Amino acid sequence: MYNNYIQRNIYKTGDLGRYAKNRELMFTGRADQQVKIRGFRIELGEIESHIMKYPDIKMVVVESIHRSKEETELCVFYTEYSTIREENLKKYLQENLPDYMVPKYYKQLKEFPTTPVGKIDRQYLHNTEIRGIIKSDYIAPRNICETELVEIWRDILGIDEISVIDDFFNLGGHSLKAMMIIHKIQDKYGVRMPISMFSSLSTIEKLSNYIEGAEHTKITFERSEKRKYYPLLSVQKQVYAVCTIFDNLHESYNNTFQ
Repeated sequence: MYNNYIQRNIYKTGDLGRYAKNRELMFTGRADQQVKIRGFRIELGEIESHIMKYPDIKMVVVESIHRSKEETELCVFYTEYSTIREENLKKYLQENLPDYMVPKYYKQLKEFPTTPVGKIDRQYLHNTEIRGIIKSDYIAPRNICETELVEIWRDILGIDEISVIDDFFNLGGHSLKAMMIIHKIQDKYGVRMPISMFSSLSTIEKLSNYIEGAEHTKITFERSEKRKYYPLLSVQKQVYAVCTIFDNLHESYNNTFQ
């Protein structure tokens, strides 16, 4: 809405905060169920509404869980009318939600814990033991390519035992880690692979077959001829445009490196 005092529009962000003793404004959380994971803003209620459409789901709560200082993941807590296979529920969500909104962890409960006033005890849920890895029967690597891919997956996913038929996304992988896998494959084998293709090649067995049948190209960079001036890249043109608007930025954007 428009504020007459400052004579500009102001917006309700939904953020909660408080003033520290030094009068700095500190962020303390959100007024809604919106969370931010890997740069994406996610409405937990939207995920819950999709899960409630899945057969035999009785009740569901989706929470953001801090697994480490670097990683925050989504976890589904649910009760059921009859037995639900977690891999089927996750596949359903992958078909109906963007990759960044598909929860990594799933926990089936007999009933939800409640506070003395009858509300769901979310703090108790955060302290509940959860798991997110949905594994297949173990099949060891059968050739050199599969063995090398297992090592790459171990390094990126942080999992020791990986079957060649385990699904990358069921092991906790997401689009950012998929890009890391693709980069390592391109660097090691000289095989290019678009991210859109990776979802259909999300096991080591399928990846190995694709690599062995793909065209291998060695990536090289040619040295440019020596000139007095070189044409700007598009990103450099953008930096130049910003510097022409904000005069005080030109020094930081034009440092020279030897």
